[in-house]
Amino acid sequence: MLKNFKREIGFGWRDLVFVIVGLIVFVFLLIKVFAVLPTNNHLKLAPRATPDYASTGKISAETIRKESSSVNPLPAPGLANGTLLTEVESDKKNFARKIVKNGNIKLQVDDALATAEKIQEIVKGFSGDLLNSSSSKNRYGSRQVFLFFQVPADKFEEARRAIKNSGGEVLADSVNTSDVTAEYVDLEARLKNKRLEEETFQKMLDKAKTVDEILKITREINRVRGEIDRLEGRKKYLNSQTAMSRISVEITEFVKAGPGEYKWKPARSWQRALHKLVLVSQKVADAVIEFVVVDLPFIVAGLILLWLLWRGGKIIKNRF
Repeated sequence: MLKNFKREIGFGWRDLVFVIVGLIVFVFLLIKVFAVLPTNNHLKLAPRATPDYASTGKISAETIRKESSSVNPLPAPGLANGTLLTEVESDKKNFARKIVKNGNIKLQVDDALATAEKIQEIVKGFSGDLLNSSSSKNRYGSRQVFLFFQVPADKFEEARRAIKNSGGEVLADSVNTSDVTAEYVDLEARLKNKRLEEETFQKMLDKAKTVDEILKITREINRVRGEIDRLEGRKKYLNSQTAMSRISVEITEFVKAGPGEYKWKPARSWQRALHKLVLVSQKVADAVIEFVVVDLPFIVAGLILLWLLWRGGKIIKNRF
């Protein structure tokens, strides 16, 4: 019967088995491809919740606008359309620039400690202060010293030149600047607006008649006062950053390669070699596992498909 079946359709039961296996592999590949396709579920955004201002218990903006009109014709910040005072905006062009400067210098010298002492004396001459320092030695016996100074901003360039001329070779020299003028001007404007808002609430507190009104207005005054303190703190920080510039100095010694200064330690070398052997073995094992699990099934499936195509072409050629 199998012979008659083979004679009628042109291929036998072995060919039929290979066709079935090929179809199964093809279906498996389709399932794998669709399984790794990205979905759009992560693109869906949750609906944005709107705040319930009625339940916050704060004084309404309309009330503040009415009260502020009796104190000052300018609107309170965040409660009218313009949040920054127009006169402050116009003063931005004439406002003194606020620049934060930081310098980095790397020197290579014969004696790091002596050079570090010399540089500290130089910085003191420019009314600077030492903020941080550290010293260490490498395995060759060469010393490294790290110094971190602050100097007045108007003496920043002079101090840098003096440090670079303190001796040795300058390996690196860089300056980083940051212009914070816009932020400083905005802080000034916001502080003026917040003080105006505080004055408005004080006037409202004087006119309050009920305990509930007094409590609500007091909460608003405390909130505004907290914002004023935060803005003033940020303003003081910017003033300190712009009034004083920072200079970091790294001092290294030339490598001392005299005989006997470097000690060979076979035990440590043996430990490092074993550690590297374990790491390499793990990487090789990971590569083999990844090949068998991920790559090999696709290679086998591809070979089976190629064989089926070749076999089908041969059958068609024999029939026609």
